Amino acid sequence: MDCQKDLNLCFIDYAKAFDRVNHEKLMKVLAKAGIPSHERRLVCEVYWKQSTKVKLTSGTTEDIMIQRGVRQECILSPSLFNLYSEYLLQEAISDESGILINGVNINNIRYADDTVILAESENQLQTMLDRIVEKCKEYGMEINAKKTKTMHIGGIQKRLQ
Repeated sequence: MDCQKDLNLCFIDYAKAFDRVNHEKLMKVLAKAGIPSHERRLVCEVYWKQSTKVKLTSGTTEDIMIQRGVRQECILSPSLFNLYSEYLLQEAISDESGILINGVNINNIRYADDTVILAESENQLQTMLDRIVEKCKEYGMEINAKKTKTMHIGGIQKRLQ
């Protein structure tokens, strides 16, 4: 990385990330990723054909089908979410250069539901964030604006002046 260049980061917080994964969209993502149909069917059986009931003071509701989300305590959930967010970000910002580190352009860093996008300029960062917000709508995701933060790091030359 050229230490004389500015670095702009945005730490994205998805609102209820694991709870918002759209089941139909995830099945399409799994297919795009080349996951064999028998494995996709297994995920569908384990995850999507779930229902719940709500206990009220007046009794219990009928079955309510669960139509989105991945289980937070299931070992498969982080991998499913990572694949889901990978495709979301690829579709939103794959053509954005980000920053150059050892000859490789990097525009995002992720771990589970934590995402950081990187850019050389504030304008580029804002463009990337706008595109992610738009793509989130298609994926059923939402960015928590109150918890999403930005950071600007000036190049070494600027700090020495």
